[in-house]
Amino acid sequence: MLSDLTILIPTYNRQRLLEYSIEYWRDLSATIHIIDGSDQPCFEAGPLTGTNNIFYHHMPNSNGVDPFINFTNRLHFGALLPKTKFVACLGEDDFYTLSGLITSLKYLESHEEVDAVAGRTLVFQQANNRILWNATLFSQKDSGASRSQFVGDRVNSGQTWDLYAICRTEIFSNFLRVSYETKSFTCDEPTTHEWMMLIFCRALFRTKFIESVLMIRRSIGEELLKKLTLRTITLNDHMHELWGKAFFDFMKLPEFQKYVREIEEQLVAGFNIVSEDSELNLRIVQKIVSDQISSLESPSAEKIKRLKGKKYFRKLIIKISPNFLKDFCLQLIPIDKAIRLKQCDLKLMKKLLRRWDVEFDNEELTGIEKLLLKPREELRLRANI
Repeated sequence: MLSDLTILIPTYNRQRLLEYSIEYWRDLSATIHIIDGSDQPCFEAGPLTGTNNIFYHHMPNSNGVDPFINFTNRLHFGALLPKTKFVACLGEDDFYTLSGLITSLKYLESHEEVDAVAGRTLVFQQANNRILWNATLFSQKDSGASRSQFVGDRVNSGQTWDLYAICRTEIFSNFLRVSYETKSFTCDEPTTHEWMMLIFCRALFRTKFIESVLMIRRSIGEELLKKLTLRTITLNDHMHELWGKAFFDFMKLPEFQKYVREIEEQLVAGFNIVSEDSELNLRIVQKIVSDQISSLESPSAEKIKRLKGKKYFRKLIIKISPNFLKDFCLQLIPIDKAIRLKQCDLKLMKKLLRRWDVEFDNEELTGIEKLLLKPREELRLRANI
């Protein structure tokens, strides 16, 4: 069944993490395309040595070009590569679980009315030869609205999967094309493409959300996130807190105003892929843009004070509570109310998954953690670095 799947892996100057991704995928039957924007190639172009399913493409970043623009170009190139029935995108430091892939592919095979399957995501951090798992579980609860036949219903559902889902190839290729096609606003604000991508995830795909662990993602940590300078519109509250004001400031500038019409036209072009009612699509898009502008007002001083109070209380609980009490509290928290009280080991993470009725393969998660801790010298293929 995995032979019906192509996975696109865009990467940029993260060769050592890429090595572990190659080790994970090389013995599986899915077709893998690595699209590398690194300054120097780390493998020869074409099939990787010792594999018959992993292909390497080098698209170096031009001098002076924003690496994010190179990223959009690589995804646009990647849209042309899949020859299989299904496709997915993945970071070089992330993993799809085999069990989650099989569940997703079986669902797509048996439900022609569904275009994409998304699942639960586990997030980990790696430090000092240890793997710590965040006691949160990202993704959405399944709802009929996300699978509606009407674009407006899907947009209003508020459910999105942020580029990472298992999809039917034809619609996914169109999705990448309209999300990341170079436009006149790309240089001034390239992360506008990310905002459009989040909208297209909802609008273009009738999505099923499964209660299974589908993805394992590496966290870059909150402190690093705060140092990033991305300016983007996003539906995620956490990202809104970090980057929303910067984009709101940009939206006040003449540069943004002259792009509004082009952004609306691009969104309508995407909606037209799955809906023939272009006039209705335009009205939906205009409301999306208008609502998004209104939602990005700077938070009030009272709200900021309230958020800081919650964070202080949370840190105090973490500091004074013994580990056994933290672990006990975690197991009482409902899945959709879970907060990052602490990071935990894999044993506790599995207990939480069972508590939350999320399906997973016990040995598979253990195997992924062992791979992450494997010395580089034991990997079968290493980059030219």
